[in-house]
Amino acid sequence: MDNPLLKKKLYIPPLRPELVSRPRLIERLKIGLKSKLTLVSAPVGYGKTTMVSEGVRSSQMPVGWLTLDDDDNDPIRFWSYAILALQTIRANIGESILGLLQSSHVPPIESIMTTIINEMSGVSEEFALVFDDYHVIRAQPIHDALTFLLKYLPPQAHLVISSRIDPPIPLAHLRAQNQLIEVRAADLCFIPEEVTAFLNDVMSLGLSDEDITALESRTEGWIAGLQLAAISMQGRKDIPNFITAFSGSSRHILEYLTEEVLGRQEASTQSFLLKTAILNRFTASLCNAVTGRDDSQEILAQLEANNMFLVALDDERRWYRYHHLFGDLLRNRLTQSRQEDMTELHLRASQWFEQEGLISEAIYHALAAENFERAANLVESVALTMLMQSYCPPVLSWLGKLPSALLMNRPWLCLAGAIANQVAGHPDAVEPLLQCAESVISRFEQERPAESFPDHARIRGYVITVRIIMSLIEGDIQRVIELCHEAFKYLPEDDLIARVVVVGSLGISYWVIGELPAARRYLEEANTLGQAVGHFYYSLFALSYLGDIYRVQGHLHQAAQKYREALLLGAQWGGVEPLPASGNAYVGLSQVLYEWNDVNGAIHHTSVGTKLAERGGVFRTVLIGYSLLAWQNQACENTKAIMEALQRGEGIRPEAIIPHTLLHASAWTARLSLVQGDLNAVNRWAASQEPKLNLQETPDFWSELSYLTLVRLRIAQGEVDEIPGLLERLRQKVEAENRTGSLIEILALQAIALQTQGEVDQALATLELALSLAEPENYVRTFIDEGEPMAKLLHLAASRGIAKKYVKKLLASFRIYPQSQPRVSPTEGATIPSPLIEPLSKRELELLRLIVAGMSNREIAQKLFIGEGTVKTHINHIYGKLDVRSRTQAIGRARELELL
Repeated sequence: MDNPLLKKKLYIPPLRPELVSRPRLIERLKIGLKSKLTLVSAPVGYGKTTMVSEGVRSSQMPVGWLTLDDDDNDPIRFWSYAILALQTIRANIGESILGLLQSSHVPPIESIMTTIINEMSGVSEEFALVFDDYHVIRAQPIHDALTFLLKYLPPQAHLVISSRIDPPIPLAHLRAQNQLIEVRAADLCFIPEEVTAFLNDVMSLGLSDEDITALESRTEGWIAGLQLAAISMQGRKDIPNFITAFSGSSRHILEYLTEEVLGRQEASTQSFLLKTAILNRFTASLCNAVTGRDDSQEILAQLEANNMFLVALDDERRWYRYHHLFGDLLRNRLTQSRQEDMTELHLRASQWFEQEGLISEAIYHALAAENFERAANLVESVALTMLMQSYCPPVLSWLGKLPSALLMNRPWLCLAGAIANQVAGHPDAVEPLLQCAESVISRFEQERPAESFPDHARIRGYVITVRIIMSLIEGDIQRVIELCHEAFKYLPEDDLIARVVVVGSLGISYWVIGELPAARRYLEEANTLGQAVGHFYYSLFALSYLGDIYRVQGHLHQAAQKYREALLLGAQWGGVEPLPASGNAYVGLSQVLYEWNDVNGAIHHTSVGTKLAERGGVFRTVLIGYSLLAWQNQACENTKAIMEALQRGEGIRPEAIIPHTLLHASAWTARLSLVQGDLNAVNRWAASQEPKLNLQETPDFWSELSYLTLVRLRIAQGEVDEIPGLLERLRQKVEAENRTGSLIEILALQAIALQTQGEVDQALATLELALSLAEPENYVRTFIDEGEPMAKLLHLAASRGIAKKYVKKLLASFRIYPQSQPRVSPTEGATIPSPLIEPLSKRELELLRLIVAGMSNREIAQKLFIGEGTVKTHINHIYGKLDVRSRTQAIGRARELELL
């Protein structure tokens, strides 16, 4: 034992000067040193030794350290070293036992352990004993002795075990006694701040935030992966390209993982890893199906126990995936060594996923196996259903991977492609696919008996239905109505899926031409049909359009109710995340919230809605969303957010957007430039619109926003001669169409224009009418967004006693937002929470307090003497008014709004 090499095993590893300090983990380790055992268990390269070394150094307690290796599987050698480690704490611990261990008559291990424990008890102060690299220990007698030690460990003693795998000792028992602190791979991963500190401060790479985020995502915070990437990046100039290509097949990663992980596994385990590498996620039965074995559950349990870069995807630990870089390595090895097996592996996976009803993944593996007939059959079985639920991008992706010859002989797939391209904003691709579907039908009708192809009339009805949508996008309302009636001739009575689209399109058409009662009737029917058949996409759109109708009619509270109904349904139907078609309702509700001067709430809803629409490929909503985000952030003068929204909007392909939406987006941008004082930009916009905007005409519904933006420009320039006539024609038009919301805005502009012309009395009379229409629905931003001219008019109105209370409130809003700033607490500088869309009733507040108290639905029902169903109804109303989806969110929102 006097060998000088021995003593190196007892040294606490020194800390590197370039260490990234990790106080959150050090604090966790300090807490662990109050319990019997701290277990630091994670795969290779997660910084276990460094973290334990830093932690025990900062603990201010005596520490014995033992770094283990394969030779330490001899119990005599193991406990001899353990005693020497303890002697670095107190010199005479185990001296007598050490002599016996080196003699020819070694006593029973239990006697040895009893003596060690007794002598450890003689240490008066708290101390820790660290076993580093415990994963090398395979000898069961050592595990048994360690279990004995833990059972009778003196209270002042603490064990720390660092290992790549969990040791076979009674961890569950220690956990139940609250005598175990665990630090796992998820804890050891570098968090974003640590990644930044390591790459830029330690390695001096000077990476951008985008590069750091990308590398963190690729490595999943794995420290060794980051170190190897940093080494590879030193001296490189093409850092972004390197990060994009960085994977488990990168040379340093490949060598490290092959030597440290894959190469250490048995042949059967390596085979399992390689075969399952084709799977993005897997469970035991799927692994059995793919590998042809029946012991996958045991293998997965062993892999997880051995910390083999396996990531659990659920709390039940049924589904797993491999760490990204480890998965890359496995797939690279599989491609090199067993290319001929991959097709069969993918096909087995596809069959398993189909049997489990997981069709998206079945399609993925069928395509990977290049079994295109199978893939086409699977796509055909789910495409229309997915499009109804607004999942457009996956369908487009699948169709794009099928051979065109195969696609062009399947009319239903042609239809699915046409619908997906229409939703995604690729109008030029729609008609060729529709014509292809018609051509296939005509050929089938000539080549086959009618009874062998009974769907031909239904497909023709679907083709017309898609053309209805395209005509609606193009604004050809008369053709929409004609095609709707033609579609009814082909669509079977029981085909509610297509009929909901036709009925909804009629509703939208009548809205556009100003026949709002008919529009509401058809949209309500479309919503009812959509919910009945699960056509969630159109049902949510129908509800959103109903909200839009109420909003332009000036019924803001009813509009908010419709939007919220859509949000609740979208959340229920979407499960984990709201359906992408909910994006329309989010954006619609944001406009109501903005009008009510809830700027923070408006921005939140617009952001969520835009992201949902982007995910669903609904680019019309995406562009409008970014335009609104820019405008709404102007209210808080958030220049960075304004620029980001404008840039994102400009990044959308024009061909993906219908012309009317492009007009609206450009008008919003022009109005923003006007508010910012950039008259040159607004004049350029006006010049580009000049052929379309004739101030002598009465604009149609789609052009109103552009015309009103031009009106604001002319007023700002003092060129108001043509403005009164235009606004009067518009006023008469919207009055006839019962669009009170539009009328309020027009009246406000009329009042400003009259004031500019010196017609003060007439301006005040017009403003008074606008205020009388606006006050019941609490309009705010329509007035204060007109800026100083409106402020002057309101002051004048106040001096003459016009709508005193309401005018006072509006003027207060000008003061709260002197330059469109968000409302801020004068004491804390924090943004005041957004107000509720609708106040909670007394009964709802009572239920909310009981929810906060932790009572279940049944307990609430018993306390209030009402049924559980009534409790659920009240809770749903509370969720809707608070705009939340769970009890936890409701409690947080209630506290934020100080409702409790």
